[in-house]
Amino acid sequence: MKKSTKTRTTKQRSCLPVIVITILITVVLIAAAGELNERRLMHMYPQKYSEYVELYAEKYNVPTEIVYAVIHTESGFDPVAVSSAGAVGLMQITPDTYDWLLYIRKEEKVSELTDPVISIDFGTYFLSYLYNKFGDWSTAFAAYNAGMNRVSEWLEDTRYTKNGVLEYIPYVETRNYVNKVNNTLIKYEQIYQNH
Repeated sequence: MKKSTKTRTTKQRSCLPVIVITILITVVLIAAAGELNERRLMHMYPQKYSEYVELYAEKYNVPTEIVYAVIHTESGFDPVAVSSAGAVGLMQITPDTYDWLLYIRKEEKVSELTDPVISIDFGTYFLSYLYNKFGDWSTAFAAYNAGMNRVSEWLEDTRYTKNGVLEYIPYVETRNYVNKVNNTLIKYEQIYQNH
């Protein structure tokens, strides 16, 4: 015996709200998971000291994401961090580099490198200086880590360059540093592109 079309239609109608509710719940859960993931990523890659980062990034024409990536890589946003090489502060500037930057800027020391404002100001200025000197961010990152003179030597060595571009970094530490900054930079660009 055949079921009537009316009975089937009634059963289909009664299933419709369940399907719609299931779809809505799934959409809400996916959106919530995406929001939780975004918050987790923002916690892992924060934008601390944004007032100073934005100020000095604009002043020295350095993308804010680059400043955040360097701070994240250098100190993990710890303003009193000190490296085994004696680099200090958020952007891990050595006292010798700080003195040299003060000299070329014709300024007197007004505060220590543990002051976040000083560290971000001079670190961002130094990144800008290196970019203007080398014309490439990865090369600037290498110089930030290994020093300008060393990077200049590498650029003159055909084992490490191609058409005047640094293709290979012979120091493992510096090579890893440049990769880490670039990977962190990508994260910052992805996380904050719509914010």
